[in-house]
Amino acid sequence: MAGFAGTSSIGRLFAATTLAVVMFIIANAYLARESRSIERFGESVSENAGPSVVQLTAVHAALQNMTAGVGLAFNSAAEGHPIDRSFFAEDDGRLHAALSAYLALPFYPGEQALYRPIDENIDTFERAVDRTLVLLERGALKDARTTMRSETIPFGLRASAALKRVIDFDVAQITRMSGEMISVRRRFSFFSYGLDVLAVLVALVLILLTSRALTIYSRLAEERRLRAERRAGELEQFAGRIAHDLKNPLGALSLRLEVVRRRHDEETFSRLSQPVQSMNSMIDDLLDFALSGARPQPGTANIREVVDEAIAMLREEAASAETTVDASACEPVNVACSRGALTSVITNLLHNALKFIVEKSGERKITIRAGERGGRVRVEMEDTGPGIPPGTERSVFEPFFRGAGSKAGGFGLGLATVRRIVEACGGSVGVESRLGQGSTFFVELPAAPPPASE
Repeated sequence: MAGFAGTSSIGRLFAATTLAVVMFIIANAYLARESRSIERFGESVSENAGPSVVQLTAVHAALQNMTAGVGLAFNSAAEGHPIDRSFFAEDDGRLHAALSAYLALPFYPGEQALYRPIDENIDTFERAVDRTLVLLERGALKDARTTMRSETIPFGLRASAALKRVIDFDVAQITRMSGEMISVRRRFSFFSYGLDVLAVLVALVLILLTSRALTIYSRLAEERRLRAERRAGELEQFAGRIAHDLKNPLGALSLRLEVVRRRHDEETFSRLSQPVQSMNSMIDDLLDFALSGARPQPGTANIREVVDEAIAMLREEAASAETTVDASACEPVNVACSRGALTSVITNLLHNALKFIVEKSGERKITIRAGERGGRVRVEMEDTGPGIPPGTERSVFEPFFRGAGSKAGGFGLGLATVRRIVEACGGSVGVESRLGQGSTFFVELPAAPPPASE
């Protein structure tokens, strides 16, 4: 249930994070779109509607000046003064310059139709002004007055009215776009504020979910640690009980060996006492190992000596398995491991190889190699046995593991003992194997200097 809760919490955390990312992407896209809308409105006002109003106002001012100028020309002609056309030319030039600038700007929808009366009435107004001035120059004041009243002033007023309609139209565009910009800014501000609030809420949710996930996984880690400690304690107690139980028959065997020695059968005594002493030392170290909480006592041992001793102990078992054990490539290097613990490691590896090699027909051979490199001593035990199935390289070092279909006896504790002793001594274990072609078990331990000579 705890594992399910942890997975569920991680799922919720992932879902919340994904939702938050998607929401922020959508929100940023929306804000970017609104920001572009404000930019477009601002550009339209500053680059089109505003300049249009400015230029049309300049056209209207020039038109008014020309109308007023006709009245002044009429007064000058009535008093007998000559007509000065220069100011008409200047105002007309300003009018057409402003019109050209206005026409260079883009039209809003419907604006072009409003502009046509301006063009028509200004053209008619200019011709009426020219006829009025010609009549004044000839002295035909009466005809000039009639032309002024019937053509010049009416067409000027029509042009002014048309200009005012277009100016009002552009001003309405400015007003509309300003209102749009205000509305967009309000939405932008509201959405931005809402996004900030949402970000805070999402952050709080993520913090809550992360905290909950960390709490669950901390609890799971603590439960695993406690289970591992209980399992280690059980294994240590089991090893202690085994070591204690083995001490009793070994004690009895030692007494019988003492009887043999007293009968002066030194050869039999020597042959039997050596493996008994080695087993006693190994059991003592195993017992110390179990009682010390997987912390073996420090010591130094010579690999070659321990290998030779293990081979001697299992000579009969090797002969029964019709297996040759070759340790010629085993160098006499020292390791930082007590002799009894190292004897247990080598003996268990050799016993394991002998136990399974009988399941393989053909040549049966075990080759033991050892050498030092870079402050580490590597011991390899290669056999021609059946090999182990792929994917079980780590499982074989677990307690009570037995390969599927194996006919070998035992409880599956030998390789587990090897791993625990080696790792407790600061080393590592492993295996390389090809099914049907044998296995190579290897142990790496810290190197130790040779013992000082006396």
